Amino acid sequence: QVCGQGEARAVAAAASLLEDGEEVVRSAAVKALRQAAGQGDERALAEARSRLAHPRDCVRQAAVKALGQLGRRGHEGLLAETVAMLEDSAWAVRQAVVEALGLLAERGSPQLCWDVWSRFDSGREGVRQA
Repeated sequence: QVCGQGEARAVAAAASLLEDGEEVVRSAAVKALRQAAGQGDERALAEARSRLAHPRDCVRQAAVKALGQLGRRGHEGLLAETVAMLEDSAWAVRQAVVEALGLLAERGSPQLCWDVWSRFDSGREGVRQA
């Protein structure tokens, strides 16, 4: 670890690698973001959030994974953003959402259960497959 935890340049450098063409690099970027910023760091979360609408599904998937690793359990705004990604067109992104929700959600949260269920009940086969 060369940079101190939360150093802006380290966070920006790791976040930029979320857009790399290689899956192994994107996975390493998620881990590097967690190390550089730590859980709950708003700057790192903003970097990940800014990639949720990226045109490449692999980048959106990496961004969702980063949110799961960086977010604090029970953060309602982050949970809502993550649940909304269940509507993504890419199956891999939706799968990453389910995994991230396991890290972010309070166990047995009735509101989260309803939010997720309403998407499963939406009639969209892709959402149910996640």
